[in-house]
Amino acid sequence: CDDIPVVLGDIDKVEPQEFGVIIANINKNVLKSHMKTYSDLAKKKGVLLLSGFFTADAEELIEYASDFNFKHEETYSKDEWCILEFTKN
Repeated sequence: CDDIPVVLGDIDKVEPQEFGVIIANINKNVLKSHMKTYSDLAKKKGVLLLSGFFTADAEELIEYASDFNFKHEETYSKDEWCILEFTKN
């Protein structure tokens, strides 16, 4: 699909624009440090999927993301790993 930009690298490689879906698979501390940028890049009602962290860190990330206008929708987990799904308010 030509409408899906894929960027390999850190968040600073992403050109400023609005995205309907953002997927980030990296550790908790990096996800937190990028949260403002995810919020800036996400369209209203856009989806943010975060993964690459332990289920023990889920609540911390949910609370942190709420400060950036993300509403927690769903938590998925397998073994000790977790995925969080948010929508942008």
